Amino acid sequence: MSSEPKVNILLVDDRPENLLALEAILESLGHNLVRATSGTEALKCILNQDFALILLDVQMPNIDGFETATLIRQRDRSRHTPIIFLTAFTSTDKMVSRGYSLGAVDYLFKPINGDILKYKAIAFVELYQKNAELKRQAAQLEALNHDLQQSEELFRSLSACSPIGIFTTDIHGVCTYVNPRFQEIYDTKSVVSWTEAIHPEEREEAIANWHEALQVGTTYNREFRILTPQNIERWIFLSSAPLHSDTDTVIGYVGAVEDITKRKEAEQKQIELVREQTIRKEAETANRLKDEFIATLSHELRTPLNAIFGWAKLLRSRKLDQNVIEKALETIERNAILQTQLIDDILDISRIMHGKLRLNLSPVDLISVISAVIDTLQLEAKTKNIQLEFIKHIQTPDDTSTTENYSSTLESDAPQSMDSASKNPNQTFNLDNISLVENKKITSLSTHSPIPPISGISNSVNSTRSPSQFIVAGDSSRLQQVIWNLLSNAIKFTNSGGKVEIHLEKIDFQQAKITIKDTGIGIKPEFLPYVFDRFRQADGSTTRHHGGLGLGLSIVRYLVEIHHGTISAISPGVDQGATFCINLPLLK
Repeated sequence: MSSEPKVNILLVDDRPENLLALEAILESLGHNLVRATSGTEALKCILNQDFALILLDVQMPNIDGFETATLIRQRDRSRHTPIIFLTAFTSTDKMVSRGYSLGAVDYLFKPINGDILKYKAIAFVELYQKNAELKRQAAQLEALNHDLQQSEELFRSLSACSPIGIFTTDIHGVCTYVNPRFQEIYDTKSVVSWTEAIHPEEREEAIANWHEALQVGTTYNREFRILTPQNIERWIFLSSAPLHSDTDTVIGYVGAVEDITKRKEAEQKQIELVREQTIRKEAETANRLKDEFIATLSHELRTPLNAIFGWAKLLRSRKLDQNVIEKALETIERNAILQTQLIDDILDISRIMHGKLRLNLSPVDLISVISAVIDTLQLEAKTKNIQLEFIKHIQTPDDTSTTENYSSTLESDAPQSMDSASKNPNQTFNLDNISLVENKKITSLSTHSPIPPISGISNSVNSTRSPSQFIVAGDSSRLQQVIWNLLSNAIKFTNSGGKVEIHLEKIDFQQAKITIKDTGIGIKPEFLPYVFDRFRQADGSTTRHHGGLGLGLSIVRYLVEIHHGTISAISPGVDQGATFCINLPLLK
């Protein structure tokens, strides 16, 4: 540690956890870290203590960071104390300018980079200690001799051996003196105007802030680049304060300049290192997901093919009875449908990634969409002994809300559905995609085509019925694809004897809300943020219990969003079920 005495650093933040984080970063410096949980408490600390640096949170209740900085600057004791604003919000140029106008030396955005904060704190502490030493030296000069010539000579002697650059200016900001270290930094032997060497990209703003400080007689603290006569670029930190006459009139400025090029290079290397680590981590994650997806794709494509090839070989032997032949044909058909679904999912993702997926928009009744999907999946739910319930929250003419419930009957089957269709010609069923059952394994319907009605039955809403309250502008087949994916997932991941609910309701008369809730296996908390990412699966191994490519929910989110809707997933945890909520704008 340095032999320099400890200095005080004031940490101001209304959140104790943020103060603990700042202390953890700075405690290794060995200085006194003073905490304040509000602007008022910070002002009390400044009344009886000097600080080398103030780290000030912008967003605080009652007195915010800007107001606190203003009050700090009004006190003689703290008028020149460097202030670094800390903020968790992206600051506008106006906000940044306001901060600098109040005497701020820098902005740091949360989450704080510990190394950068430590480097800045070290620089300000060293500058404070060196400035304190200069003040002590100046006080000694005044005590030794009030004669201007002798005090000036002593000042020049001291500044000549100072490890930092020192300069003085007149009331107009023109340099009247620079020490040897200043000349080394600027690579010049003559007295120069420090503003002329500022890098062209930063010159206008730096000079404007300097002139503003001259006009109001405030301190000027800033980091910027300079170009030496040899065209060498350097980073410097310049800190200056007004010189006052006996009548408290500003008669000039005295300032200190420090070459911080090495620190800036270290900061940049740290930033690049963090960026490289982030890019490398993202690339590793992408490669891992790609490898998992390729392995899963290979497994998922091979599984139905193995079944098809196996049964085809048995059929070729022509030694099977009629029941086995029927079983073979059903298995081949089911696995062919599954293969088609997998390929369609891959094609959909390809269209999405290339921006080629298009919608055929028309007025769509969400009740019909949901009912059609339920018709295709009720047999699968029945096979797993899962209760399937559709609850519609209907707004009545007297502005009250009623509910209409549909609950799947475990006694119903495909032939009964046919009988129901003959009795109610306005009901839509999907016979082409009714699930086939073998050994309690359920096939999947294609999720990419409109669910067709029985021949001769109209797709339109019966004009004799009350108009639906849930009409949206959308692509009917794609909306069916969304509901089918979510509902089939709910059934797939719910154990026998469980329950799946579909709720349909209005939100503020402007949106339709579809909620699909199950009592299934739930979602791990750590996986929940990634549930809609493509190629992501909670279990990425090829030996996982449930099939699929991990594309369905990604496709669902995309389809909902291009319908100008939103989708979210909620799950308390494993074995506690999951809830998916879709909001779609109603057609006005």
